[in-house]
This record gives sequence, structure tokens and C-alpha cells, in this order.
Amino acid sequence: RMELGNMVADFPMLIKYSPSVIATKMNYLKETMGRPMNEVVDFPRFFSYSLDSRIAPRHKIVTEKALHFSLKYMLACSDDQFRKRIE
Repeated sequence: RMELGNMVADFPMLIKYSPSVIATKMNYLKETMGRPMNEVVDFPRFFSYSLDSRIAPRHKIVTEKALHFSLKYMLACSDDQFRKRIE
């Protein structure tokens, strides 16, 4: 509960997301990406990114290149910045 409070304090818009959107992205985070929940506690803005157009494609690239980025480093940048980060 404390973690949820901290997440909302860091990203107040989180409370406006539907439970199904959060559940879908959490499932992807855990099952596909193999990441622990504490990563979204540290970066709740993860839920603001599109699964289909940002999270999944970038995760695929990072995985194919065997890179290890934090969620924030992987997502919170422009496409150009991301391309530079994976070079």
C-alpha cells in the first residue's frame, strides 16, 4: 500500500488508468519482460507508454541486442535518443 501511495505521488495520473490497462501492462512486464514489480514502483510512468507502439518494440530491440536497460532509460526518451542508446 505504501508503494502504491508512492507511485501515485510520483505519477498522479496513474489513478486515471483503468485496472485492465494496468493489468495488461503488468502482465507484460512480469511474463514477457521477466521484470519484477519493483521496477514500476520506481518508474510508475511505465503505465503511460503504449504497449504496442513503445514498450513491446523497444523491449524486443533491447532483448535482441542483449542489452540491460532500466525501464526509465528504455522508455523515457525520444526515438532518436533510443536509437543512440542502442548503438
